[in-house]
Amino acid sequence: NGDTTFVGTGVNRKYILNATKYTNESDDARYATTDLKWFKGYTIKGGANYNINDNHNVFANLGYLNMAPLMNSVFDNNNQEYLNVKNQKVYAVEVGYGFKSKKFAANLNLYYTIWQNKPLTGSKPFGGTTVYYNILGLNALHRGVEFDFIYKIIKNLDFEGVVSLGDWKTTSGSKADITDENGNIVETIDFSAKNVHVGDAAQTQVAGSLRYTLLKNLQK
Repeated sequence: NGDTTFVGTGVNRKYILNATKYTNESDDARYATTDLKWFKGYTIKGGANYNINDNHNVFANLGYLNMAPLMNSVFDNNNQEYLNVKNQKVYAVEVGYGFKSKKFAANLNLYYTIWQNKPLTGSKPFGGTTVYYNILGLNALHRGVEFDFIYKIIKNLDFEGVVSLGDWKTTSGSKADITDENGNIVETIDFSAKNVHVGDAAQTQVAGSLRYTLLKNLQK
């Protein structure tokens, strides 16, 4: 307060003399609101299971999700609305086999999921400033196999394990809008992530655990 305040870095570095402290409690602060956006969504799911006998069963599941987009894909950091935002659509099918006995039980399932209109938003430093990107309409294919089991070593001691092997890849390209800090579009480029693996989740997972039952409702 009252000092020289430096803003920015490199060639964009500037200074303000006799700067005044500004917070959300300042008299000049005001609320920012956006227009109402309404996205309808719904889910349809169904499945079936058939017990072959006391030890073996097979099952299948189908699903369709029409999901509203997350708000960071609808409005940017300056509350400006992105254009051409659409619901995400997910088509999923799963088939599997199960086995159970007194000492051992396991499930094996295969899944195949088509994910459409998956958005990608974020920011990157560029030329001494920060640019923001919004990529709409990307499609992805999620497929894989999952196996889980439980083995009763002794009466109160179980060994449990899970193996999940996935192959998740983007299958299309789209247009990418590049904006500055004020929400102005500075460039629109063709963006293709075809055959690039989907991030933010482990596609190969292996886990195991031991569970010991001390009492009926007490486990370790």
